Amino acid sequence: SFSELSDMKIREAGKNEFTLQPKKGTAGTIVKVFLEVDSENSLIKRVKLVHGNGNEAEITLQNIKLGEPLK
Repeated sequence: SFSELSDMKIREAGKNEFTLQPKKGTAGTIVKVFLEVDSENSLIKRVKLVHGNGNEAEITLQNIKLGEPLK
């Protein structure tokens, strides 16, 4: 749940998109995270990480359920 992320500023960027901004010193070199979710199926579709040095990494995910405990 996003409510448990106390070290992040969370903003809804669109209907199924969120921007997360970690507090300095809590996420290594990451300065911003963009999430795209499929709310109908409770799946994370895309994650984009933006690092302080300008590097970006984008990951497309399939079959990842929100709130599912790790096994």
